[in-house]
Amino acid sequence: MFVIKKSSYLFSISTFLFYSMASYAFNSHIAVGTYLEKNSFAPLLLTSHNNGLTWAHNKNISGLPPHLGNLSIDYINCDASTCVAGGQSQIGQTIHPVLLVSNDKGNTWSYINKISGFPSQADKLNIKAIRCTENSCIVAGQLHTNQKDMPMLLVSTNHHTSWSLIPNIAGLPQTYYASISSLSCTEHTCIAVGEYIINKSKIPLLLRSIDGGQSWSLKSIPALPADIWRSYLDAVECSGNTCIIGGSYRTIKNSFTEKLLLAVSHDKGASWKLIETITDFPQNVDFNSPIKYIHCKQNQCVTSGQYDENSMTSYPLILTSADNGDSWSAVKTISGLSHFQQFSLNTGPMDCSGSTCVITGMKVNEPYHGNPSPLLLISQNHGHSWSAINLVLGFPYRQVQEINTYAVHCKDMTCMVSGSYLDKLTHDATKTVPMLLVSQTKGLTWTFNLPLNQTVGELHNLAIINEV
Repeated sequence: MFVIKKSSYLFSISTFLFYSMASYAFNSHIAVGTYLEKNSFAPLLLTSHNNGLTWAHNKNISGLPPHLGNLSIDYINCDASTCVAGGQSQIGQTIHPVLLVSNDKGNTWSYINKISGFPSQADKLNIKAIRCTENSCIVAGQLHTNQKDMPMLLVSTNHHTSWSLIPNIAGLPQTYYASISSLSCTEHTCIAVGEYIINKSKIPLLLRSIDGGQSWSLKSIPALPADIWRSYLDAVECSGNTCIIGGSYRTIKNSFTEKLLLAVSHDKGASWKLIETITDFPQNVDFNSPIKYIHCKQNQCVTSGQYDENSMTSYPLILTSADNGDSWSAVKTISGLSHFQQFSLNTGPMDCSGSTCVITGMKVNEPYHGNPSPLLLISQNHGHSWSAINLVLGFPYRQVQEINTYAVHCKDMTCMVSGSYLDKLTHDATKTVPMLLVSQTKGLTWTFNLPLNQTVGELHNLAIINEV
């Protein structure tokens, strides 16, 4: 109870500071996830119309069947006042997709009761991305059915009213495993990336649609080695005519050496160029998800990931481009994170607003001994230099065993991080608690927000709706 009171008190201080900023603009925020209610998990839908100062918990979902159990909302995307949230429900061994639509900035929600072409028997479903425009929307991820994993693309082209599963992808060979990890759209062109297996080799999956997601085709990346063996694409970002994809690969000849995979397109994904040289790139290190997220605005692009310096120390890998992705350099140092300090970390989501960028995650200053703390990296010059924020006001550092950050969004002065932490109740018992981290100063200072008073659950994703 002490931590909750302390957090509430510190958050009231940030409220006072917030209202002292006369030029501040209010935006609506929606956080989604899952929480434990009456021995079953229910969808968690939180809405704030004052930049995260207060939150409303929306429990009523129109049309939601009462028999659906263990619901989780994993992703959300908003366009204007309309939002689409996606997740899953489990009944026995069968997984059902859950799509929710709001037309009033997240205040009320309705359940989509039919997805044309979706199999009646599915035992695994992962939603990795949702992208919506005024009329159309795409939900992307992975679906397991009939003993195989297939890329999942759910599409609506009539204001999110009716939905269908894309049954075929042109050029994609028959495979027992394929998955989509990220999706980005520019106008009517969309790019989805992930991985698939063919002849026992894991190959980068690169899909393109030029009709708003109604049909898709497989694309190739030139200059990749012919003996590529284990590879994947984790991230894609499209802005204007430029699209950038990132991941890693290994070859049969050098099966123990993971190499960075970074490619750029300036014709909306019709053709691609592999980036083969990166200035100041770290040498003799082991990669661990080298590119997880990509963000581009105008000519400025940033990627975030991580690498292992040795068996005890991980370090963020941040790449920047100032010429629309044609040339890249690695950030050599991060203020507040020493290369000589032993710590492990897991870099998470990244977002940028204007010249401000934020990377989140978890770090442990003394591996195997220290308590975890939030990883918050801030840049105010389009990602070219970075500093670590080492204090979150009100965060229960001594109670935390693990931290998961699933999403970060920045708009104007406000940045938010959604996730969860593992609360150490006793030496033998823990519970997962939903978590929000909020900054009203472009990421320079942060406060901890516990939106549901120690409820078991997680906040998986965030969305921002611009107020006019």
